[in-house]
Amino acid sequence: FSSILVLISLLFSCLIFSSKVGTSLFICKSLITSCSEIILGDDLKIYTQLSFLFFISFVLSVLWSFYWNKNFVFKLRQNTNLFQALLKTYISYSLTGLILSGIMLYVLVDILGFSEVFAPLVILMITVPLNFFLNKFWSFK
Repeated sequence: FSSILVLISLLFSCLIFSSKVGTSLFICKSLITSCSEIILGDDLKIYTQLSFLFFISFVLSVLWSFYWNKNFVFKLRQNTNLFQALLKTYISYSLTGLILSGIMLYVLVDILGFSEVFAPLVILMITVPLNFFLNKFWSFK
């Protein structure tokens, strides 16, 4: 039942935050988690497999975000070092998408008692603009 609620919240968040760039990491992680729980259950033996899937989803979603940011949002200049911009993008998404989101999820759910379904929406409202500004003023500058 919680997987269904996560998928519903995922669809709801996609409607609210229509930016493909900012929500791609959340979408990949949520889909992988929900599908894995539905298919495999809550067995502890799948922790390693899920960690690998989270890693793959992170790598792919940041590449996806980088592509959209580079070509459509920030229009990367010709003389910009592509590798350096990509590395900065990975660092910014690591800070906000992995570290900050994890801390905020713990605080919102475990300490403040927010719903596990709606806490990611609150986190998105903070991390998406933060990612935008990190990318605009640091990664793609």
